[in-house]
Amino acid sequence: MRLVTHIVFALGVVSASSRMLGLDLYRVLILWGLTVVQHHLVDRLSHEVGHRRRTPLFHSPTGIIALSSALALIAPLFDVESRYSYIWLLKFFLLLLLSGFTHLMLDALNPGGVYFRGRRVRLSRIHYNDPLANAFFQLIGALLVIYSMYPGLW
Repeated sequence: MRLVTHIVFALGVVSASSRMLGLDLYRVLILWGLTVVQHHLVDRLSHEVGHRRRTPLFHSPTGIIALSSALALIAPLFDVESRYSYIWLLKFFLLLLLSGFTHLMLDALNPGGVYFRGRRVRLSRIHYNDPLANAFFQLIGALLVIYSMYPGLW
């Protein structure tokens, strides 16, 4: 999928999940920023130079776990309220991990697939620039963001 699709879908999933974990709006905004950075890093750093072919660097579960850990560890730098705790850090790590796995899930739908245990895995052959698939996942992400903004819907 296109990068904007990855970001919008992940923001929706992370928003809905963060409401369930009880994060306040300020921390959700921090998480949104880290999610955008995460998806840019995954796309920019794990493609071969000059090619669209993915490498196992971040298009694998181990790469996503490493990147999510690193981003969760820098998250307290943005918390000006300074009510930092290990539970807060664990919540951020789990939500960033979920965000990273949404990237893998969407890329598993592409012909290039993702790497799992050293092998490429693909679930479908939807091209990354398919307008219908991209619009569908962007719509789902946007609806999840809207849903998470209204706590009365829970």
